[in-house]
Amino acid sequence: MPQRILSIVLLSVFISVHSFAVGVEVTTSTSSSSSAFPLVGPVRAEEIGNIVWWRPTLDEKAIEQMMVDLQRWGYRNVMVESFWGGQTIYPSKVFPPKTNDGKDWLKIICEAGARHNIRVHAWIHTFFWGLRANLTSGSLLAQHPHWIEQTLDGQLPQSGERDYVFASPAVREVRAALGKLVDELCERDIVGINIDYIRYPFTVPDSGYNPVAVERFRNETGLDARTITKDLTPNSPWMRWVEFRERMVTETVEELSSRIRFNSARSGRRILVSAAYFPGYKKERGSNPKCQNWYVWVERGLLDLSTPMCYSPSLEGLKEELAEVREVHVGKPTACIPGLAVGRFSSPHPPYLQQLELARNAGFPAIAVFKYETLKDEIEKLK
Repeated sequence: MPQRILSIVLLSVFISVHSFAVGVEVTTSTSSSSSAFPLVGPVRAEEIGNIVWWRPTLDEKAIEQMMVDLQRWGYRNVMVESFWGGQTIYPSKVFPPKTNDGKDWLKIICEAGARHNIRVHAWIHTFFWGLRANLTSGSLLAQHPHWIEQTLDGQLPQSGERDYVFASPAVREVRAALGKLVDELCERDIVGINIDYIRYPFTVPDSGYNPVAVERFRNETGLDARTITKDLTPNSPWMRWVEFRERMVTETVEELSSRIRFNSARSGRRILVSAAYFPGYKKERGSNPKCQNWYVWVERGLLDLSTPMCYSPSLEGLKEELAEVREVHVGKPTACIPGLAVGRFSSPHPPYLQQLELARNAGFPAIAVFKYETLKDEIEKLK
């Protein structure tokens, strides 16, 4: 069988199998959350189904086309970037809007999802609140520069995510603002909130030296984080500093999870708590500047759904990432739907169908794809 025809057959089989597994329908509904999940208890990956992440094009025709595409491909869920760079795509009482057109784009997207039976999750960039070049007077970080995360020298990162400005997880006002954000989102017709950028920035040297964090660490331990040198020995001053920063992140996950679950119970409809994170942290602990100890989140049941970003540019690396996240979730109530990077980003990734096959062979009944535009390109190539 010619490769092109084989690819189309494989894709058709995958979509039909997964459409059947998650109950995709072609009928319309009145709500993107009409296929409700149980109000309490674990939710299985099969019940959730395939997911795609999407930074929305704020145009109603583009939104409609995206929903048509997802329904056609058998993708039941879209994680819509609703808060990034410190701005929202809807009128918020906490953060400034992304646009000045007065439109409630999240509402428009949810309504389009309802027409096509696509569930909408709000995807938030938790601590990424702005770009270095765009810290305007209208942003919260411009109003509160003491909330900004910084490196040991008191500056913004000079490598890695050097253009991104993060809010500090150690600042209580930052976490309070995020709590109000998720309260607002839970009032919307969404089925979940996907917590992303729930970490420190990727930069060398490390960040986390916001004066509030340094003072809190000193009060807890008697140590000055600014004078500690790197030492991976267990319980060394450095590893205590690592543990402190991990805890600041995990406490934020716990607080947001509690807020979402409280709002879910109060509204009488399930709003899933999910998070995007990078595999492989355990073997890099102490050296990885993200301080994103997601294993604790799974162990403590803080998430309903994990969407680990298995973005290795090689199939061998992807296989290792899938094996790790699968093992960690065995016997845990948290569903796991691995994220796959499709297309070319900083480096090219394996073809879509090869990644699908690897995920299915690893035992995952559903996948999450980053992102809609590159997924569409990959699927168009198969026609």
